[in-house]
Amino acid sequence: MAWRSLLLSSLCVFFISSSSLAKEEAVERRGNLRPSESEDEPGKGAVPYRYMLGLYTRKKGLVSAVEAGQADTVRAFVDKAVDFEQLPGEHDKRHRYFFNISSLSNDDVVSAILRVFREPTPLTVLEQDGPPERAELYTCSRGRRRRARLDSKNLSPKSGESKTWYQFDVRHAVRRAVRKNVDVACFELVVRSLRSGREVNVVNEGFGLNSRHTDKTSLLLVSSKSLGPRSITESPFIGALTNATAGSGGREKRRSRRKNASPRRTRRHGCMRRSLQVSFHDLGWDDWIIAPTNYDAHYCAGACSFPLRSHLEPTNHAIVQTLVNSMNPRAVEKVCCVPTKLSPISILYIDGKDTVVYKKYDDMVADQCGCR
Repeated sequence: MAWRSLLLSSLCVFFISSSSLAKEEAVERRGNLRPSESEDEPGKGAVPYRYMLGLYTRKKGLVSAVEAGQADTVRAFVDKAVDFEQLPGEHDKRHRYFFNISSLSNDDVVSAILRVFREPTPLTVLEQDGPPERAELYTCSRGRRRRARLDSKNLSPKSGESKTWYQFDVRHAVRRAVRKNVDVACFELVVRSLRSGREVNVVNEGFGLNSRHTDKTSLLLVSSKSLGPRSITESPFIGALTNATAGSGGREKRRSRRKNASPRRTRRHGCMRRSLQVSFHDLGWDDWIIAPTNYDAHYCAGACSFPLRSHLEPTNHAIVQTLVNSMNPRAVEKVCCVPTKLSPISILYIDGKDTVVYKKYDDMVADQCGCR
């Protein structure tokens, strides 16, 4: 029908023009291929908040790998395509995604998934009876290196009328980038007609329509295992620890009034585990820690007096020291009530690059107490 052909032609012109205009604006904002150097404070403008919080709550997806011990960290990298130069008209039929993965330099990548959102367009709705197509994901060509195909997904004509997330396996590409110290991972999406074998415009097919600051932004989800110790003395905790000790006078006063802060009470009882409710709001960390809002860290307190009880699992040295102290208190101090078994907790937080991170930290909860 003539009216249908005219409408489809108009829609094609509209989407191609919109794509080119967006690329021209990106070039005006960024004149080179380097990512933005600015790093806002943690918590400012992070997009994958809801998605990662859902994984944290349900313990599904890549987060389940952390719980199973296969990985200890999951990061959700946001597409930084608007920070890079894309020449107008050069890739009208393709769409590129850029991710700053520099924070993976000290990690062993376990898995990596690219999540891409497809938004229905008037063209995809009208072409429900059209030929089947396939979305193909490649690495970006750089210099003499040609692009390499990573994964593909078939697109049924009926899928064009509904909002859909597509997931592509990019583990090998991310592992290679980390191994070669590449800070920015680049992927290129192509949509191809299965009937003709030709590429079609990805924007017309509903890909690449969403800006960075929406819940539909493309995400690179990477689960990894830290090669070094998982300590809260690392960034971003180290900065928060410094700020907390320097400017938390009001919160310190509130904590000092708590009943369990009195050392005299704990000395009257034997060594045992006690409750220690840690509030990230009281610590001033709630602006960048998403979950949990608080947890019971427990602590150990009480006297280690002679004779030491077996449930405290004292070492031979602790037994001898306690015996000497009971005979001559001036000779040596009493042994101390300390944690003898610790367990980890998982924390969902936002780092300084607006990356939402799910990470397991060791030795965060005192499970058992003893005299040492």
